[in-house]
Parts: sequence; C-alpha cells; structure tokens
Amino acid sequence: MSNNPYASQSDTAPPEAEADIQTISRETSNSDPAWEGWLREVELRVPDPDAAVDYYAELLGGSAVDGTVVLGSSTRIVLDEGPPGFRSASLDFARGFEPAGMHGPDDEGYVSDPDGRRFKISAPAHIEERLTDPQPRLGHLTFESPDPILQQSFFEKLGFKVSEGLGQNFRWLRCNPIHHTLAFSRAPEPKLHHVGIEMPDRAAIVDGCDHIAKLGHFVQYGPGRHLAGGNLFVYFLDRYGIRFEFFCELERVYPHNRDPLIREGVDRDRSINIWGPQPPEEYWQGV
Repeated sequence: MSNNPYASQSDTAPPEAEADIQTISRETSNSDPAWEGWLREVELRVPDPDAAVDYYAELLGGSAVDGTVVLGSSTRIVLDEGPPGFRSASLDFARGFEPAGMHGPDDEGYVSDPDGRRFKISAPAHIEERLTDPQPRLGHLTFESPDPILQQSFFEKLGFKVSEGLGQNFRWLRCNPIHHTLAFSRAPEPKLHHVGIEMPDRAAIVDGCDHIAKLGHFVQYGPGRHLAGGNLFVYFLDRYGIRFEFFCELERVYPHNRDPLIREGVDRDRSINIWGPQPPEEYWQGV
C-alpha cells in the first residue's frame, strides 16, 4: 500500500466546516499566549557524524560549531552515528509537560511519543518570539505514523494546538504562531519524512536550489505551494537519503485559539500542491 496520506483511503471522521487558508503576519507582545514553545534541535543519525557536520553546514547555510550545525534563531542539528534517520528532538516549552499518560520522562529528561520517538522538553522562563529570521533555520519535523490522531492527543497534552488536518490521515501541530512545528502523516511504519528548513523568502529558496545543485544534489519535488500552511516548498534528499524541505511563506496563525481547519473531499487531491503537479512515488518513502 502506498504511504501517500493524500491518496484516497478510508476516512471515518465526519466532515467539518472547510475554510480557506489565511496567511497573516503581525508582531506579537510578550504576553501573547501563542508563544508557548519552540523547536530548538533535531538529532539525526548518519554513518559518519564527524565528517557530516561540515557537509550539513554547507548544504543548509549554517555554521559548524563544536560538532554541531548551528542555523538561524539558535536552532541546531546534532549528529550521531547510526543508520540514517531521526534520533531525537529538543523542544523549549514554557509550560514544561504534563507527565500523565506519557511515556517518561526518562533519566535524561526525554519523553517518548506513541511511536517511540524521543523528545527532550526544556522549560525556559521565556520563549523568545521569532516570527522571521534572515538566515535559514530549523522550522519543523514531519513524521510518518500509523496513527496521526493518537499523536495529536499526545502532543496536545504538552500544549500543542492543531492548525490543520486532512481527514484522519494528516495532522499539522503548532506550539507558537507558526503554522506547524510537528506534523504527522498516516503510514504503515513510524519514520521521518522530512526536516523542514525555513528560508527567509522565495529568492532564498531559488538560491538554495542553485546551491544544492552545485553540491551534486537534485530537487526531488517542487517548487510548489502546499494548501495546508500555504507555504512554498522544494524537497531534496541529502547524501544519506534524508529528505529536507526548503520552505517559506508559511502561515502565521492568529488568533492563537483558532479552531483547526479539517479538510475533506476535494481538498484532498489538491492539498499537496495547489499548483497541480504531484510528487513521485519515492517522495512518500521516509527513513
């Protein structure tokens, strides 16, 4: 069976009111409750982490600092040795977390989601508001999961909110005004689908495509524009087979307590790309 969550599969959820995406940008105050969390770090497994630090710094427009890839807004990519894929992520969350019903935390401060992925939750006194950044930065993580709705329930306990959904097959979750920090698409096995790198603007995406081509990589899918979040996108595979997305113009959600947009029916076919072209089948394969 295809991993494509946009393909017609059985959806038992009742249809809900549909609404068009509204992309809104505005300044927020320090008291805005929308700024509850931030994706600080992702740890990836690669076969040669020492050599990969410089590679990723060049590939993504970051800096190699003490064995870590530092990107904009103080976000980071940490590398560990192993088969290519996701190892863990770190979230700053002002509320901390509610341990009831969660797996952990373990002795290192990690909780595990329903698919067994590890997330380290830190509780700083203040979450800095960073709607934009002139440098590429870690933006979001999208995972394949046998049960996106169970993932939604788990992360809502941390204070995440649902920005959008696609039937029972996709959930986009946010912990600040940016449309999504985590996303989950229905698939038979839990895997990492892609790491989202937010670019300053559309010109930076074009420059990024030129740059990865010079490094011997090619665009796997895009450019296009997603319906959910409204962002421009380009996807490519790194030398380890890990998928990255360069994106910009992602929706900022206001008010912070806006009802989720749950899409059904005709929106399914155009959700992946409102411009029309569909991805190759290998696009749906995670690591």
